[in-house]
Amino acid sequence: MFTTSADSVFQLAAHEEIIPLDKLYEICETARRLLDGEHKVGRVIARPFLGEPGNFYRTENRHDYACRRRAPICCPRSKTKTSTWSASARSLHLRFAGVTEDLTAKNNQQSIDQTIHALEQDTRGLIFSNLVDFDMLYGHRRDTEG
Repeated sequence: MFTTSADSVFQLAAHEEIIPLDKLYEICETARRLLDGEHKVGRVIARPFLGEPGNFYRTENRHDYACRRRAPICCPRSKTKTSTWSASARSLHLRFAGVTEDLTAKNNQQSIDQTIHALEQDTRGLIFSNLVDFDMLYGHRRDTEG
């Protein structure tokens, strides 16, 4: 299944037991290359899920394929030899120029762990952390209590 949205996103959803993750990611990489050019799509998203009809649920294996920006969004001009931008968010390194280390995380706990890891390093700079569960598990489902 594929969907699009108003914010320049093309999503491919697949059941992990029917289409293995490596195949879904390969399909998304191909889609990323095809969805380029004059009407470029900003992100191609692999949305794997599991479960049975009527009880499907997303897994933590989502992967974003964002297009690289031509111009920096962040402040790379202030970057010095000792500065490092670290990220514990999906495809953040593609959206912000100057990110030198991408610390992958699939859920809030992993993001917190990666943030602590980045803070323990002997570097200077910015750390971006995305606590993705708040968005994926609650925000998109309009679960304000959650």
